[in-house]
Amino acid sequence: MLILEEVKVGGAGARASKKPCLNYVVASFVDVCHRASRIVQIQATVSKRALELIALPDDRIPKLLLDIGCGTGLNGETISENGHHWIGLDISASMPNVVVEREVEGDLLLGDMGQGLGIHPGVMDGAISISVVRVCFQYK
Repeated sequence: MLILEEVKVGGAGARASKKPCLNYVVASFVDVCHRASRIVQIQATVSKRALELIALPDDRIPKLLLDIGCGTGLNGETISENGHHWIGLDISASMPNVVVEREVEGDLLLGDMGQGLGIHPGVMDGAISISVVRVCFQYK
C-alpha cells in the first residue's frame, strides 16, 4: 500500500484549505463506522450499487477508480473484491492509519477534494464517493 502525503495543487495563488469537514470526522465516528457489522454491510451494498451506476465496461480488464472520501477503506474493499484497483482520497490524516490497520488493498492520498487533485483527465476510469457529502452537510 502506498500512502502519499497531502496533495498540494496550484501555484502561488492557490487558496489554503480550511478543511471544514475535518472537524466532524472524529475517532469515535470512525471506530463505530468500521466496526459495526450493520454499517459495514450497508456500506458494501451501497458501494456495489455505485460500481453498477458508473457502468464500467464488462471487458474483464481491471479499472482504476478513485474513492473520494475513502475513510476507513470500506468502499475500496468492495472495489477490490470486484476485481478493480483503487486510490482513496481523504481529508483526515488519521484515515490512512485505519486503512492500513484493516489491511485493505489500495493506495491513499491525503487531501481536500475541494482543492483539486492534479490528476490528468483519463488517468482514472471512474470515481465513487459514498458518504462524504452527507457527512459534510450533516454537521454544517
